Amino acid sequence: MAWRRRSVPGRLGQLEYFVASCGCGSFSAAANQLLVAQPSLSQQMKRSNGNWAPSCSSADHMVSR
Repeated sequence: MAWRRRSVPGRLGQLEYFVASCGCGSFSAAANQLLVAQPSLSQQMKRSNGNWAPSCSSADHMVSR
């Protein structure tokens, strides 16, 4: 039986995708890490409308303080 990724609902899923995208540096690498299709991850990021942070570099700056 193939391993399947658990589904994280709503905004938590979007936050997980955002964090993975920042950590990996690209949507493709993040999708690979999260075991989801890249178009799916991109679509969720688009739906978030930038609610998490303006960019990964801004989020990195906030975390590093």
